[in-house]
Amino acid sequence: MAHNPSKPHSDSGFGTCPICREDDGFLNIEATHWFVCHTHQVKWRVGSNLFSGWREEDAETWFSNELLLTDYREVESAE
Repeated sequence: MAHNPSKPHSDSGFGTCPICREDDGFLNIEATHWFVCHTHQVKWRVGSNLFSGWREEDAETWFSNELLLTDYREVESAE
């Protein structure tokens, strides 16, 4: 599984899974940040270049994250 740079937290301010109202943190694909719920295999885009950690990742990490999220359904986050 891809490295998850943040711990699960439902009070992130970036929304939550519309099913369980939780999140499993976020993954980066280059500068784009995706919050995820692995249990329900959903993702929601929160923006680009908001968190600087993506700059310390490499193309292999982004590719791995992209592969993981390929089958995840894109949703509107719950607030």
